[in-house]
Amino acid sequence: MSKIKIVIWVVIIGLIVTLFLQNDTLFLSKQALSFDLYFIKKLQTPELPVAAYFLAALIIGLVVAYIFGLSDRFKARRIIKTLTTNLDSQRQEIVTLKKEIEEFKNAAPATPTGAASVALAPEASAVTHADPEIAAKVEPSPPSIESDAEEKNKDETEKNESNKEEVKH
Repeated sequence: MSKIKIVIWVVIIGLIVTLFLQNDTLFLSKQALSFDLYFIKKLQTPELPVAAYFLAALIIGLVVAYIFGLSDRFKARRIIKTLTTNLDSQRQEIVTLKKEIEEFKNAAPATPTGAASVALAPEASAVTHADPEIAAKVEPSPPSIESDAEEKNKDETEKNESNKEEVKH
């Protein structure tokens, strides 16, 4: 992309130079500008080449464009700062959550032993133990993410099939 931009700029500059060289008598002729408001004294510039006026107009245009672009630059800089701080805080949160996940993975659940230990089936999660410590340790396993995703896919497939049947009728 940068090579294309360079080629475009070379072509533009070449056209400007060609325009100047072919019309050098116009650009090098001297002209004076005058400004008369009737209630103040008539102002007149010294005679300057027309190319100087073109150059002055170009420079004034660049300065005005730069000034109008400043507010957008400040807004963009402020937005970038807020987004960067949000990104940093979210990265820190990700790191802490990953540490918590590793802690949970590394912490081996204590298996209850003895007469009070009962292997619970998923349907029998409402069984209570006499020992509250064991009851706190034995929890039903949370549904896996894969099973939730499979159920959603089945539901969506059924909806799509029903929609197709309705469209056919």
